[in-house]
Amino acid sequence: MKTTFVQKVLALSILASMTSMAIAEVTIEEIVVSARKRAENLQEVPIAVTAFTESQIESAGIQRPGDFIGLMPNVTMIDSANVGDTQVSIRGIVSTRDAESTFAYVVDGVLVTNPNGFNEELMDVSQIEVLKGPQGALYGRNAVAGAILVTTNRPDEEFEGKVKVGAGNNGSKNASLTLSGGLAEGVLGRVSVSQRETDGHYSNSFAGAKSVDFMEDTTVRGRLIWDVNEELSLDFRAGMSEVSGGAINLSLIHI
Repeated sequence: MKTTFVQKVLALSILASMTSMAIAEVTIEEIVVSARKRAENLQEVPIAVTAFTESQIESAGIQRPGDFIGLMPNVTMIDSANVGDTQVSIRGIVSTRDAESTFAYVVDGVLVTNPNGFNEELMDVSQIEVLKGPQGALYGRNAVAGAILVTTNRPDEEFEGKVKVGAGNNGSKNASLTLSGGLAEGVLGRVSVSQRETDGHYSNSFAGAKSVDFMEDTTVRGRLIWDVNEELSLDFRAGMSEVSGGAINLSLIHI
């Protein structure tokens, strides 16, 4: 049976319509970053930037800096000394222990200069951006290796409550609570509380089997936005983090 010209045209039109429908279903999520201190599409920023959106943070289980650093090439972190002392290497440039970092750590636009403030709980975070390469023009003299920007969630009028609870081996457990909503006309508030503790992996048998790499972390963050009028808006933010933990694990080898 021969195929007529009309049948060929009809088959081609059906195939073209199916192809266009398949293409229409494929959508690319637009990621907006503030790497250059203004909102830009990630694909248009001429900087090596790795961005983690809120959905990616949730699906990857990112809770502390080591979680997202382990997902990137050319970026490593060592925190075996103690919980507040970290050495981050970005493209081979390593920060020195007990000294200022070689990268800028910025939370909601505020530069955190104390190196002990980096290795903290990442709760209620909407986006994380890692900039590789010198960023001194935008983030100061210490940003020779790069910059890490963290943006937390903004409160809105609708009430929101979120509770997370987790547990693991070695006595590990964590819990977090987030409350957000409108407090009065033009006033928005958001508060987050997190508690994490673990017995660690190692114990000292000479000291009664006490843990040597335990950690306890309590973090509280609050944000208050007051829209005074159409031209003036006040944004207040405060946070506190208390961390205690064991020191470096020392292994003596006798030959």
